[in-house]
Amino acid sequence: MRKTIHAVSLLVSLCGLASCGQGTRATTGPSGAGQPVTTGLTSLGKGDSPTPRATTPDPNAQLDPGSIEGMAQRSAMDLEQALASAAARDASRASASGGARPSSGTGTPPEPSEVTPSPSGDGVSVGLVSVERNTDASGGAQVNAGLGSLTGAAPAAEIAPSIDAAISTTRDELGTLLAQRAATSATPMPDLALAAAIAGSEGRGAPELGTLAPSERMLLDAIRSVHASFAASASEGATTVDAADALRLAAERAAEGLPLRITDAKLCTRVTGFADYNELSVNAFLAGSAARIVVYTEVDRFATRSGVGGRQIVELSQELDVYHDADGAHCWKRPAQSVSESSRVKRRDFFLTNAIELPPTLTVGKYRLKITMRDLAGNSVAETTIPFTVVADAKLAHTPE
Repeated sequence: MRKTIHAVSLLVSLCGLASCGQGTRATTGPSGAGQPVTTGLTSLGKGDSPTPRATTPDPNAQLDPGSIEGMAQRSAMDLEQALASAAARDASRASASGGARPSSGTGTPPEPSEVTPSPSGDGVSVGLVSVERNTDASGGAQVNAGLGSLTGAAPAAEIAPSIDAAISTTRDELGTLLAQRAATSATPMPDLALAAAIAGSEGRGAPELGTLAPSERMLLDAIRSVHASFAASASEGATTVDAADALRLAAERAAEGLPLRITDAKLCTRVTGFADYNELSVNAFLAGSAARIVVYTEVDRFATRSGVGGRQIVELSQELDVYHDADGAHCWKRPAQSVSESSRVKRRDFFLTNAIELPPTLTVGKYRLKITMRDLAGNSVAETTIPFTVVADAKLAHTPE
């Protein structure tokens, strides 16, 4: 009923605009007496009015849609269609309910009405009928952004769950799916690494498979520990996280179980500290003379064991061998020598120096100095070689300082 009242009001307004200026007009007759021209119904019926008789507009005539007359015609057509649709809908409701018309806001929601396209052939115009079609099945709330939608409210059931709850649910599901795919994958580590990050953010243990190597398990635990530290800091209300500290601790965890590694090896004339040495300008020695050199070796991923008073102990051994390149003959050997060092905290770097003297019996040719390092606490081995030559020309050989 409210829609029909709005439609009639709109039509009356538009018709008023169309008839503006056509009321009683005062004019001067032939006698100049100023008598008004009669425009009443009687004079119109007799046809004796000086004013031309108004003709009824042809409803099928196509008027300029931008003119007032065109707007009035379009609205009149829309009103007629809207009233016809409302009457048909009311009849359908009365038939379905046995003649009793449902009260406003209750009963079965009305079905959307079918609207006949406008005579212009361009679909339903933006008028009364299009406003009516915006009514949804709930009986009044506007579906689109029309006039009625300004007062509509979203149902409570459409309120989305909180972001935290949605993230938690999605995170759990993703972690489960990653672990399931990793169980049947030939390369499970990428999936397991992501699953470990998710587990750490939730305070759970890192996922693992029975086929993983110890080093892979340590890597997953390191990834989990990084994200667990971030989550713990957030839960404690910390505004900043020491990422460098978290990553360093994670790197140490990941290195646990990995074998010893030689990161640098050089022939030197002097060594003064970690990564501080004077390297030979050329690894060449004069045949027939003893060559005195210092072997510098730098290692990482070494194991540490706890000693008396909580001191951290590193135990390594080094063995040196010289081989001839041409036939692989073993030419010289320095037996394994052990070194043990302790400190109050765990060491992050370690290097060894070994002063040796190559025998003068080495003939001219190419050789390899093989360095074998053993981690006695971690039970692992690392090897590397340093090439050098023995020459007959002193100008090509290393000159001792």
